Amino acid sequence: MFPDAYTRCELGGDFYKNELEVIFEPDSCYPDYTEVQEWIMSNIDGKDMNIEDVVNEVYTFLTSEYKPKSLKIINRIADCRTHFDVIVEK
Repeated sequence: MFPDAYTRCELGGDFYKNELEVIFEPDSCYPDYTEVQEWIMSNIDGKDMNIEDVVNEVYTFLTSEYKPKSLKIINRIADCRTHFDVIVEK
């Protein structure tokens, strides 16, 4: 799953695209990925958040809603004008 969302960094003040990659191993509950995308657009897109907060919010949402066997969130920022490219994983 590769949902994207734009946020404004609270530290640098620049808008950037969160290129999220979600690696999800379901347990007994299978997520509706369109609902996950809608949640990201409602709770992440357009907000003032740094890259680490975005990863934590998505991770927390998915673990609390779907209780996966395993979960990895990767967020890549490659279009920020105030600093170099960044990748954060959880």
